[in-house]
Amino acid sequence: MKIAVKKLEGSQAEVKVTLNKEEFSKYYEEAFDKVLADYQVEGFRKGKVPRNIYLNRVGSDALVLEEAVNLSINGTYFEAIQEKKVRAVNYPKVDFDPNQVKKDGGFTYTAVVDVYPEVELGEYFGIEYKEEKQEISKEELERVLRQERERKAVLVLKEDGCIELGNTVVFDFEGFVDGVAFEGGKAENYALEIGSGQFIPGFEEQMLGMKEGEERELNVKFPDEYHSENLKGKDAIFKVKVHEIKEKQIPELNDEFVLELELDGVKTKEEYEKHVEAELLKGKEAEAKRAREKAIIQTICDNAKVDIPESLIDMRKSQMVRQVESQAKQYGLSLEQFLSFQGLDLEQYKEVLTEPAKASVTEEVVLDAIVSKEKIKLTKKELEAEIKKLAEHYQMEVEEFKSKIDLQELESYLAIDKAKALVFEKAIIK
Repeated sequence: MKIAVKKLEGSQAEVKVTLNKEEFSKYYEEAFDKVLADYQVEGFRKGKVPRNIYLNRVGSDALVLEEAVNLSINGTYFEAIQEKKVRAVNYPKVDFDPNQVKKDGGFTYTAVVDVYPEVELGEYFGIEYKEEKQEISKEELERVLRQERERKAVLVLKEDGCIELGNTVVFDFEGFVDGVAFEGGKAENYALEIGSGQFIPGFEEQMLGMKEGEERELNVKFPDEYHSENLKGKDAIFKVKVHEIKEKQIPELNDEFVLELELDGVKTKEEYEKHVEAELLKGKEAEAKRAREKAIIQTICDNAKVDIPESLIDMRKSQMVRQVESQAKQYGLSLEQFLSFQGLDLEQYKEVLTEPAKASVTEEVVLDAIVSKEKIKLTKKELEAEIKKLAEHYQMEVEEFKSKIDLQELESYLAIDKAKALVFEKAIIK
């Protein structure tokens, strides 16, 4: 078997495979046996028809030659790309001249396939990045401290006074359009936080100022995009009666409040303020780190020259779709239902994924090139430690975990993580 490989534009390769007469003859014989196994003639058992009778009945060996071509391609293509180290990423498009296919002749075919792209790396060590010092302003701290207090707030009856923004009101309501009550427009003892925007525009605003026991008619208009067809854009009147008005009672920030939180090593108001500030700073620094690392990787990718084949992008998009489908199942939804909440169908979602998928593949390909150039490898100890960590994460025994994963693929991903760590370490942060 002769194999010739030619690089093509667009991260493709042409693999030309030539079988001599003897090599193709083996596939021809195998094909004839396969065809005869399904052929039946009266007087012979199935699969036992002599070849000369088959040829006389059928008139030619065209079906045998067709099967021989399929068998020879399937039997030699993967051997050919493995021998020539062609990193194919999808199935090939195979071409051959059917007029040249003969029992007593050789056979030549060409396979054009997308290949793992070659990368011309640019600068990847010493990437400069300007980072601002992370600080927590007094306003940020006070806002978060108030949010923490509001989480511990309780609702208490408002003995007198009227409805204000933020109050929770228990009331009855019934809606009418053209003087007729409509389905789904009535409820009793309904609890609503005024200002939450749960009801149609104008409803909650018109309840402001009402008192306990008061009744009022609210004039509203349903939005044009309302979900019920019979109510879209319609004027309506809601009759409401207030039963209770409740307001939030937010606890004071003091030592007693802090002790109720039961935080390790935090007993006083001052200690709690420092604790919250430290947590906020930690979050900001983590976010800044993610932004820094993302920018460094993006710069490295921008500095590189690489042509990503569409097939790799499509494969990554399919992976992303499967992840979303899995997420949808956790909510008891189909993929289509899940996407409909975003106003998308599957084809629209795939289009949205195109750029993120391309960026993801580009990053992986470029980092893989750095792994190769820097000869980055995992030691046996490092690999075993990572496997143990992952097995514990998935609550599996190490050997069981190993049996369920592609160790070579895992090692490749871990090597890429080491490449990331290396370029981050050598980046110049100003």
